[in-house]
Amino acid sequence: LTGPDAQAAVDYLCCSNINKGQGGTVYTNMLNKNGGSETDLTVSHIEPCPETGHDRFYIAAGGGSSTRDKFHIARVIDEKQFDVTLTEHSSEFGMLSVQGPNSRKILESICDADLSNEAFPFSTHQLTTIAGHQV
Repeated sequence: LTGPDAQAAVDYLCCSNINKGQGGTVYTNMLNKNGGSETDLTVSHIEPCPETGHDRFYIAAGGGSSTRDKFHIARVIDEKQFDVTLTEHSSEFGMLSVQGPNSRKILESICDADLSNEAFPFSTHQLTTIAGHQV
């Protein structure tokens, strides 16, 4: 999601505070107009668009609900007339969640990044390399 209204759009769509700055990742719910939960997902504030300088957000939805989530987001963008572009990247990326008390230790054994709390704080994101692939 990118554009002049990208921050305003994610702030409206999400019930958590998404304004964490570039590098921040937030687990959140998106609610419908009746206050019911539409979905839970993560929103990451990634580097600005190189062509325009506009904010960009990577929205990672679960595989089973991603199509419905995309339509919900697109509907809200249209209804509220946010000046943003929502681009689908599902066919280009995969997502594997490694979670739990030993997750950093497991990942450090296969990647070249320092995954300590100091270098990679909770609720942030960064690119690294695993088996020669950028992840």
